[in-house]
Amino acid sequence: MDKGNAKTILQSFRSNSQDAADPHFAEALQLAAEDTELANWLSDELADDAAFIAAVNTIDIPEHLREEILYAVQPADIVDDFDDFDLAFADGLQSIAVPAGLKSQIIATAEQEDDDLFKPDNVTSIKKPTGWKHHWRSFAGIAAAISLGAYLATQIETPEKFAPLDTHAVQVQAGEFLNASFEFSLNNKQNPDNTQVENWLSEHEMPTPDTIPQGIRNLPALGCSNIKLSDGGQASLICFPIEGEGPVHLVITKRTQTRDKLPALSQVSIKDCYNCSSTEYNVISWQDDHNTYIMLSKISPEKLASIF
Repeated sequence: MDKGNAKTILQSFRSNSQDAADPHFAEALQLAAEDTELANWLSDELADDAAFIAAVNTIDIPEHLREEILYAVQPADIVDDFDDFDLAFADGLQSIAVPAGLKSQIIATAEQEDDDLFKPDNVTSIKKPTGWKHHWRSFAGIAAAISLGAYLATQIETPEKFAPLDTHAVQVQAGEFLNASFEFSLNNKQNPDNTQVENWLSEHEMPTPDTIPQGIRNLPALGCSNIKLSDGGQASLICFPIEGEGPVHLVITKRTQTRDKLPALSQVSIKDCYNCSSTEYNVISWQDDHNTYIMLSKISPEKLASIF
């Protein structure tokens, strides 16, 4: 066996005791033990492995990675063309969750294998590198892709009981709720702030707002309710008074309950305000990292946009 063949074999060598004892690698490892150049090359390969482990250890899975993946596979302009298979696939993706401790398990396993290789009864003629050779390329990106692939491949579970709705469907259901006779689940008219509203929503595991337009941010709400949606989910409803105009109704759902992308609050303008012909409410919608917001009101589009 020449050094070229040995390198080809050792490129697939996994740094653990099983491969070290595998007869397939024995001749190549023996040659590396006898040849300084080959030994140094193998040390560099193992150093790259160590650098890869270190790169994985630096990766924090983004908080909203799952939602961004879902939005990427459900573009708003084709969502109306989804068939039953597409919706079932989307349901399956909705159930994906990063396993607790996944990263630490990968790192612990890799580090253990690395340590096993250099036990005295395995390979004694090759010294474990004391430093890393920093010519490795984009290991953080590769590690992120591997980590993502691991949990995508193994964590598809039973779909949730509801599939995401488009924002228009939530808007229409909210408008129908407002047009029907309803009473606030919590009447807040006698309270100077919204502490009770926030507490009630939290106690009932309802979405609470993170981003509120400047024009109503400091107004005490009239009250709040929950709206049951056709998909089995629910939305929060908070109503704010606009002096001399009438109320505005803020509907909030978790971002994962709606399938289309919306502008951020800071990007909303009058061009985003339109009249819903189904309910006769003027509507503006936006999103943040956690929620989708739909504001409905009978006040003019200009006045509604001025709240932002």
